[in-house]
Amino acid sequence: MASDEDLESRRIVRMYSWDFEERLPEDSEAYALGQVLCDDRGDRESITEPWRKFFEPAPPSVGDKNPITEVIEKESTNLRRKWARFRNHCPREEQVDLQDSEPTIEGVTDMVNGMMKAWKAKRGEGWSGKALSGFHRFCRTLDSHSSLLKVLPEGNEYVSVFTGTLNAVIKASVRHERVAEGFSEALCIISEHVVYCKAELELFQTKDMLEGVADLYSHVFLFLSNVMDWMMEKRHRRLLDSFNENLRKTFDDQIQAISKRAEQIRHVAEQSSRAETRSTRLIGESTHAQLREMKQTIDKLERDMRLGLEGEARRMAEQSYFEARREREFLEMKREREQITEGWRQLVAYTKNMLQDGAMRSIKDRNYVPFQILSRSNINYDGDSVVEVAQWEADDVQLNSKDLERFFHRDRLRPANFRSGPVMVNEEILGRLSTWTESKDSRFLWLEGTQNRVEDQLSVTASTAAKFVELADLSRVPVISYFCELRRGDKIRSGNTGESQAMVSLVYALLRQLIELLLPHFDADIDLSETRFERLDGSLNTWPDAISIFGDLLSLAPEIVCCVVDGLDYLDDRSTDSYLKEFLQLLRTDKLKVLFTTVGRSKGLREELSRSEIVQLGKMDLGRANMGLDRQEFWPT
Repeated sequence: MASDEDLESRRIVRMYSWDFEERLPEDSEAYALGQVLCDDRGDRESITEPWRKFFEPAPPSVGDKNPITEVIEKESTNLRRKWARFRNHCPREEQVDLQDSEPTIEGVTDMVNGMMKAWKAKRGEGWSGKALSGFHRFCRTLDSHSSLLKVLPEGNEYVSVFTGTLNAVIKASVRHERVAEGFSEALCIISEHVVYCKAELELFQTKDMLEGVADLYSHVFLFLSNVMDWMMEKRHRRLLDSFNENLRKTFDDQIQAISKRAEQIRHVAEQSSRAETRSTRLIGESTHAQLREMKQTIDKLERDMRLGLEGEARRMAEQSYFEARREREFLEMKREREQITEGWRQLVAYTKNMLQDGAMRSIKDRNYVPFQILSRSNINYDGDSVVEVAQWEADDVQLNSKDLERFFHRDRLRPANFRSGPVMVNEEILGRLSTWTESKDSRFLWLEGTQNRVEDQLSVTASTAAKFVELADLSRVPVISYFCELRRGDKIRSGNTGESQAMVSLVYALLRQLIELLLPHFDADIDLSETRFERLDGSLNTWPDAISIFGDLLSLAPEIVCCVVDGLDYLDDRSTDSYLKEFLQLLRTDKLKVLFTTVGRSKGLREELSRSEIVQLGKMDLGRANMGLDRQEFWPT
C-alpha cells in the first residue's frame, strides 16, 4: 500500500500534468512523456479548492501585461512554487493541513489559535509565549494587509497567496520557538505602518498609489520566499533550533526596506486624508503632490535587484544577494568578536546588579579588573599530519557535521523549563559568581549542590546555570552549554555504557556549538571535511577523533567563550573516569571560561579542580536563599 508521502507526490505530479498537452507540441519528444504523466491523473477537484492554485502551474498571460502588477504577479507565481517545495520539505507534523485550513485571513487566525493550544500544553516545559504574543498582534493587522492588496487588480488572488504562505510558515515554526519568535517579530515590524493606511487608501486609489502598494507587496512576497528558503536550508543543516541563528536579524535589511515603503504609503494616505478635510479644492493638488513625492522617495529606496527576474537572471541575482548577505554576516560577526571584552563587562555588571546592598558592600572594595582578551591557545590536539591552509565556509562545516545532531538532544542545550520564574539563591553564591565572572585568571567555577533531584524539574544549581547562560547570550558573549542527563529510552550504542554515552553526547553538543560560532568564511590549516566528521559514530571507540576535532575548533573559537556544563555528576562511572579527566584538561584553556553546576558530588571535578574553584552549597545555604536571579529585575528596558 502506498504511503501518504507517495500519494502526496503522485497528486503533485497530477497537478503539473494537467497542462502538458496544451504546453507541449505534438511533434515534441517530451509529448510522449507528457501523455504518460497525464494518464490516470484524475481531475482538479481532487485538491481542496482553496489550495488548488498553489499546486497548479501559473496560467499563461493573455494580452498586454498590466504595468502596475507585472512584478508582483511574477513574485506571486514564484512564491506559490516555493510554497509547494517548502511544504513537501517539512515533516508531516509541520505541514499545513489542506483539509482543515484555508488560505484566508480566518485561516491564519485559526492557525495561530491552534498554536496557542499547542504552546499551552508545553507551558510546563517553559515555552515563553513571546512568539504567540507576536503572532496575535500581527493577526490584528491582517485586515489592513487584505485591504491594501485588494486595491490591486486580481487583489483577492494576492490575499490568498499571502495568507496561504503565512499558514505554511507559521505551522512549520510551531516546534521551533526561536524561529517562531523571529518570524512573528518581523511580521509585526512590517505591519507597524500598514494598519494606518487601510481607510484612507480606499479613498485615494490613484495609479501612483497602486504602484506603491504593488511595490510594497512585491518585496513582502520576496521576503516570505526567502524565509522559506532559509528554513529549508537550516533544516538541511539540522540547525533550525540553533540558538545562534536569528531569523529577524538575518533579514533585517529586507524588513527595513519593506517598513520604509509601508511608512511612505501611510504618510501619503494620512496627508491626503488631511487635505480632504481642509478643502475640497485642494484635494487634487495636495494629493498629487504627495503622491509624486512618495513615488520619488520610493524610487530612491534601494530596490531589491531580484524583483521581477526569472530563469537564469533570477538565479544569478539570488547568488549575488546571498553573497552580499554572507559578507554582511561576516563583518557583523567580526565586530561582535572585537566587542567580546565589552560583552564580558556587561555580563559582570548584570551579575553584580543581582546583588542587594549588603552583598554589594561585601565586594565593593575589590579592585575591578576588566576582563581582558587572552592569547590564543597554542596547544595542538591533533595528532594527524599537518594540513595545508585552506579556505573554509562555515555553511559547509555545519553541513559536514550535521549528523552529530543524532547523538545528543538539542533541548539539553537550553532547557526550556528554566524560564518558569526567578531563581532564588543566597548572596554568597551570587558574590562568588560575580567575582569569578570578572576575574581574568580563574578559568573554572563549580557550584556543588547537595539537594535531591526532582523528576522533570531543574535544580537550583541547574536553574542558576541556565539563567547565567541567558545573561551571557543577552550580553552577546559567545556561549556554549549543555545540561547532562541519563535519558530513559535511549538506545545504548555498542561499546558504550549509559554514562559514557551521555559523556559523548556532551562533547558532541559542545563541539557542534563551537561550529556555530565560526566566522562565515575563514582560513585554517585543519581538516574540517565531511570525511573527518564521519568518523564520529557516537561511541567511545572514536573518542580520540572527537577530542582532536574539539581541540582544532577551539583554536578557531572567539576569544573568550563562556562554557556552562550542568550535571557532570550524572557521568560518574568507572567507564568514564579517564575520558572525563582528558576532557576536563582540554577545557582548561585560555579560550574558555567554564561554569560547572551539579546537585551533588562529582568525582571527576573533585580530582581536576582546586579548592578555590569549588563552591559547596549546603542545605543551609539553599535554605537562606533570598536573592532573585531573574533578568527582569535588573535588565535595562
